[in-house]
Amino acid sequence: MHANKQEGSAEQFLLKECGIEESKVDGVIRAAVAWRITPGGRQLIDRRRRSRIERNMLICADYLVHDCGIEPGQCRD
Repeated sequence: MHANKQEGSAEQFLLKECGIEESKVDGVIRAAVAWRITPGGRQLIDRRRRSRIERNMLICADYLVHDCGIEPGQCRD
């Protein structure tokens, strides 16, 4: 999969606001929407979860910063 280039997309948020490398963006989103990891390490993706993440990522990030007091920090690899 490739990163969605549309402005306002979850992928663009991760690239611009979180500073995640373009090559890692899809992996971050896949990890967020995986409903199960097989014993072999394969992520099973739920399309509905992916769609929810894409719709709500900006809302969730804003909530974490403003309501929970979590400061944006360095990205972990």
